[in-house]
Amino acid sequence: MKTFFRYPWMILVAVLGITFFLGWQIPDMRMDNSLRSFLMEDHPAKIKAKKLEAIYGNNDVIMIIMRAEGASIFSLPALAKVEAVTRALEKTEYVQEVTSLATVDYMAGMEGGISAEKIMPRPPRNQEELRRLKEKLASWDIYRGFLYSDDMQATQIVVKLVTEVPEEKTTVTPEGKAVKTMRMVPTHGDEEKQAFLNIQRTLKEYEDEETRFYVVGNEAVSMLVTQGIREDMLRLVPFVFIALLIILYIAFRNISGVWLTTVTVICSCVWTLGLMALLHVPFTVMSSAIPVLLVAVGSAYGIHLISHYYDELSAAKREKDAVSSRRSQELVFVTFRKIGMPIFLAGITTMAGFGSLASSSILMVRNFGIFTAIGVAVALLVTLTLIPALLLIQRQPLRPLAGKPGEQDETLTTQTLAGVYHFFTKRTNRVLTLAIVVVLLAIIGIRKIIIGEEVVNYFRPQTEVRQADAYTNRHFNGSTIMYLHLQGREQAVSEAAVSAGGKKQEQAVAEDDFAVPDALPAPGEESGQDQEPDSRDNKRLKGMKEPDILQAMDDLKTYLTRKYPEVKQVLSFADMIKRMNKVMHTDMPAHAPAGALTAKDLGGILERSLSRTDQQQFSGRALVEAVLKEINYQGEAFDEIPTDPAKYGKTGPEDLRRLISQYLLLYSGNLNEFIDNMDHPTSAKMTVQMNDGHPQFIKRIKTDIIKYAQKHIEPLGYTLETVGMAEMVLAVNDYIIKTQISSILLSLLFVFIVLTVYLRSWLSGMLGIVPLSISLLINFGIMGFFNIPLEIGTALVASVSIGIGIDYSIHFISGYYREKAQTADLETATQRTLVTTGKAILFNAVSVAVGFAILLFSAFSPLRFLGILVSMTMLTSSFASMTILPVLLNLFKPRGRLAQERIQV
Repeated sequence: MKTFFRYPWMILVAVLGITFFLGWQIPDMRMDNSLRSFLMEDHPAKIKAKKLEAIYGNNDVIMIIMRAEGASIFSLPALAKVEAVTRALEKTEYVQEVTSLATVDYMAGMEGGISAEKIMPRPPRNQEELRRLKEKLASWDIYRGFLYSDDMQATQIVVKLVTEVPEEKTTVTPEGKAVKTMRMVPTHGDEEKQAFLNIQRTLKEYEDEETRFYVVGNEAVSMLVTQGIREDMLRLVPFVFIALLIILYIAFRNISGVWLTTVTVICSCVWTLGLMALLHVPFTVMSSAIPVLLVAVGSAYGIHLISHYYDELSAAKREKDAVSSRRSQELVFVTFRKIGMPIFLAGITTMAGFGSLASSSILMVRNFGIFTAIGVAVALLVTLTLIPALLLIQRQPLRPLAGKPGEQDETLTTQTLAGVYHFFTKRTNRVLTLAIVVVLLAIIGIRKIIIGEEVVNYFRPQTEVRQADAYTNRHFNGSTIMYLHLQGREQAVSEAAVSAGGKKQEQAVAEDDFAVPDALPAPGEESGQDQEPDSRDNKRLKGMKEPDILQAMDDLKTYLTRKYPEVKQVLSFADMIKRMNKVMHTDMPAHAPAGALTAKDLGGILERSLSRTDQQQFSGRALVEAVLKEINYQGEAFDEIPTDPAKYGKTGPEDLRRLISQYLLLYSGNLNEFIDNMDHPTSAKMTVQMNDGHPQFIKRIKTDIIKYAQKHIEPLGYTLETVGMAEMVLAVNDYIIKTQISSILLSLLFVFIVLTVYLRSWLSGMLGIVPLSISLLINFGIMGFFNIPLEIGTALVASVSIGIGIDYSIHFISGYYREKAQTADLETATQRTLVTTGKAILFNAVSVAVGFAILLFSAFSPLRFLGILVSMTMLTSSFASMTILPVLLNLFKPRGRLAQERIQV
């Protein structure tokens, strides 16, 4: 060891060089808090989302609410502003498409076809044009809750961002000539961030006292989280450092001990963040806890090393009035030999606690675990190399802590620890009874834990984004979107088509379906297997123009909106077909008698309207709709999927399918948002909008949709899967639970193995994890009692607590073994351990608790909860290590070889 520290200046120069290099990388740190960044690229939910985007385009949108303050949005000035804002957003960089009152299509019948004209080709110039716009909006219920709010005070503008940007690439030909080419590459956080900032600036230009803008949706929330993290780091990290400096000064009572410990903290933070920037790992809401955590961990190792060094100085001072420089250097090596191994083991177990998160399927959690473990390794390395080197470089020995030579240091801390010993550890029954009661209460609380949380609820209730989200959920269709992807399965072509010389088959396939290529085997079959001749020639993919699947889609919409009040809208290809069917039958004869209606006529209409509905209770709106349908006002009687051949003068489903095909041929617009192909659609997308985005509700409705599809859609020859952000929310929520359980078990197992090997006693290993296990139970119990959800932030508490809290058990047991080697009196050994090692544990626990308590001032609830729970767990874990652990050690008297090894050293 002395050989390694022969040139301490070289160690100092090496550490400073690495710190400078990695610190230079930090300004290039990329931030990304989109929900996609939570999952690995090969996760099924992410793969499904990419597949859907490949067919229908980007599904991630920013929703903008434009609200007229104290007035109706349907005023001439307000609608003119909608037009102006829309055009300005369309010109904004990185914006792909804008959907608003100024751009959305209106489907209407026309001579020889179905038009797709703009619902508001220009802002209304007078009250008559405004009235016609309102009539158009009222004629189709998909506009309500999408383009305008139910209180008529706001409209919604939906912005899609580009998913690819051009990039110039230079290649060198074999002749040595440089050739520049352009290619499209996927966007990342920088383009999305810039797009969001551009949108914010654009909206700011049009905002005034009469008009307010709000941004909602997952994409907007992700961007706002990124902005908040940057503000959090600038505001909170300095306070964490200040709190650490104050605690260190109280602990050491001199500047030297403070700055030596602070050096470790600074190096671990700079190295970790610099390495993240160098490797292009995005900084996320979870990453923002890394600096605070490294401040706590980095200071812990320094506190233990310097605290024991001061103990050695105090002991040497009691022998002599002064300590020489040479003697001071010798004490550095004495301290290193005595406390170096416990610090090393504490670091290794802490790394294991965080490293266990590397097995998580949540990318954000995995990165947090990996780089926190790296930061801990840096803190450990710097503590065991740089601090001893700096102590050796100093010409004058550090001033030991205040104390009279020849007398034990009777400070307030020492007296407090002695009081703890006498109150708890000398009363075994009291401690064990209290521990059992606490564990039972914690188990009761654990049963009350709520799993999952909406991302928007990360913000405080009074923030603008929370208020905007609440307004959207009250007055629009909701800010939570789930996509359903329906696909046709292969089916055999009817024998009638084959017997007709293939002509009818070819016509059916050409009109309605995609034929399966002859060169490919059918699903489930392997190339080269024995098959029936030509079995693959007579297969096709079921198309989406079949009346039965369209009706099933419409029935699913009715089922969801009636069963779940939270589901405000379900939009699909079926709605488009119903609208086409309606506008093509506006001139059909009405069911009302000609001329003026008599009371008897009106009564008959009402009676028939009521008899045609299956609703138990009728609202006024529903009654009006039923009457309009009965008299076929504006084609209302045909606002349906054509499934009755007799009603449409057809002979069967085949003719109805051709009727639907004719509608699509007559339609002048496109339906790229709903089907994969206008001529031969074989897949369709349904959009489910909800005003409740809690993972538990999403899980419940997803389960119900899958069951419904198994019963009503799959028998028709189609498959259905849930896709999109809501699906990713569920995936993250499920993995939070799995990660929590696996990381706790792996961490505790690793800690047990390390303690068992180090202490040469499996019983000591078991006893060492008891205090930590109790503190974890207390943590989860409090979460249950105080309705703190188990989500992405609080899921880290267990790993953080294991990683840091196990240090207390390791240091206490190591100190206990050292003291027991000096005396056979267990009471004396225990008391000495509390006074020496217990003091360092107490300072460490308080510094960690105070450091994490600073997170209470964060703008985000996950960090606030993380701060309070880790602070509480550190205090309970350290308290249990100094009360329950000595009782168990004295009760079971585990045997180990650590004491003998220490004597030899």
